[in-house]
Amino acid sequence: MSRDKYAPVVPSDEALMERFVLWDDSGAGDKLIERYIDPALGVALRYCPQRSLAEDAVQEAFVRLVKKKQSYQQGKAFAPWFFTIVRRCCIDQLRQYKRRRSISISEMQIESITEPVDIPAEDNGALQILVDRLSVADSNVLILRVVHELEFDALAAALGCSESAARKRYTRARKRAQAILLDSPVPKQNEGA
Repeated sequence: MSRDKYAPVVPSDEALMERFVLWDDSGAGDKLIERYIDPALGVALRYCPQRSLAEDAVQEAFVRLVKKKQSYQQGKAFAPWFFTIVRRCCIDQLRQYKRRRSISISEMQIESITEPVDIPAEDNGALQILVDRLSVADSNVLILRVVHELEFDALAAALGCSESAARKRYTRARKRAQAILLDSPVPKQNEGA
């Protein structure tokens, strides 16, 4: 028992957070960061497809911890509150990543969407014949969606329209392509569609 008497007292996460909030004790904040950096990264890696995104999310979570420390409710468990911040930062990172990815893909077409989109060499042939018979707008929609495998949000950004409009344009272009393939009359293309 005498050994316990001299053992160092390890403050709980909640006690550290209380010291950090009430007394602006940066040492307590540093201790929390030291305790939670690895667990936070472990959680972030489950959400983020790339380690760099997970690391950015964890860094942002600690920044928010400092900025929003006053929103911590004393007496509540620290870990669930903090991991909620980590999860939200991961979601924000994923949104930014998807936005950056769709913008970089769509930049290739945003300037010249009226010009034909290139078809990769391995896809030439039957597809090229089909594209030659479709309008530039229809062929661009099909190539971006099918050949370049753009998601509808990226397709919408490339076309400069809403996601719903991009879905409609793709459906219409697909129907016109099917009509060509079946050698039936091609449905008329509406202006502005």
